[in-house]
Amino acid sequence: MMKIFSTTFALALIVAGAFLSGQSPALAQEVASAKIILVDFNRVTGDSLVGQDVNAQIQQQASRIQTFETNLVAKFDTEEDELKRLQTVIAPDAWEERVRLWNQKKVNGQRQSDALRKNLQQVGQQAQMEIDRVLRPIVNNVMTARGATMVLDTRVVWRSAAGFDFTTEVVDGLNTDLASYKLAFMDIPEVPAE
Repeated sequence: MMKIFSTTFALALIVAGAFLSGQSPALAQEVASAKIILVDFNRVTGDSLVGQDVNAQIQQQASRIQTFETNLVAKFDTEEDELKRLQTVIAPDAWEERVRLWNQKKVNGQRQSDALRKNLQQVGQQAQMEIDRVLRPIVNNVMTARGATMVLDTRVVWRSAAGFDFTTEVVDGLNTDLASYKLAFMDIPEVPAE
């Protein structure tokens, strides 16, 4: 008798909760019959051809930026050593002017570096938006084919039974629809040798 009472009480709470939240009991029953599939979107990005292509381009550009910054620092270090040497050799006004110009070049170099890093981030975000645009209908097609009403990223699921993960199908669809994507980065300036 106690089990029947607790089951009836729990059912009454669900119906009451549905009414209090503005949902009808019919909608609460529909939610109970939802079919969920899982997709590991990190794996989609990492395993898909376009994800690997975009990542390789970003890594190459980041490496080029790092080389630019290393060369810039080396150039400024050399110029600083030369300024220290000239401090006792040339007139104070001339030396101060050279220091002022050197500081301005350093500020400009930092601005260039910041602009390159910002561009790297923006181009990466644009690529992700394009991949997401192509990915949306692929995920919808997988949902429809599986009769699913909801897709969840595996990162938000603590545990699930086998057979709910359709990441491979999504990766295959993305490989078919978008195998590569050309990123348009800002040109990296040459570090002048002076």
